[in-house]
Amino acid sequence: MSQGKHVDLGFGCMRLPLLRADQPESFDYEKIERLFDVFLKKGFTYFDTAYTYHGYHGEEAVRKALVERHPRSSFELATKLPLRDFKDEQDLERIFKEQLDHCGTEYFDYYLLHNMVPMYMRSVKSMMPLVLLLERRRRAKSARSACRSMICRSFWMRFSRNMEICWTSSSFR
Repeated sequence: MSQGKHVDLGFGCMRLPLLRADQPESFDYEKIERLFDVFLKKGFTYFDTAYTYHGYHGEEAVRKALVERHPRSSFELATKLPLRDFKDEQDLERIFKEQLDHCGTEYFDYYLLHNMVPMYMRSVKSMMPLVLLLERRRRAKSARSACRSMICRSFWMRFSRNMEICWTSSSFR
């Protein structure tokens, strides 16, 4: 885990600088690297990305601009299980391995359940034991839920002893 000061501020990588606005994977690495470096220099350590960001290439940008340029102990990295993209245990395993590869890391500090909306709640409930297994195997230091609505309440009540709930800013819109 990183040695930086713990604060409630993270660097979200949903909209990284691009060279061409119409090409979501045309990363402006010079700007991204500068932004990441300043963020770290100021003592912040938490970076948040997701499998689906930038047309499924956002995690690769984080690898190149952050993971390949800074010691792993100098930052905390979170990514998300895309609930809309998996159907069974094999998908979960495949996607998680891809995420490790895309990010160029052996583990995630935080593994979040992404896009928790009613239509995915049945899938989430069936996959939760597998997500917690990733945590026990030390592939994800902490499994959490990224909630955007109060819909998560029933889920949270069921798994609260095992998970923390991470409210995103859109939760309050």
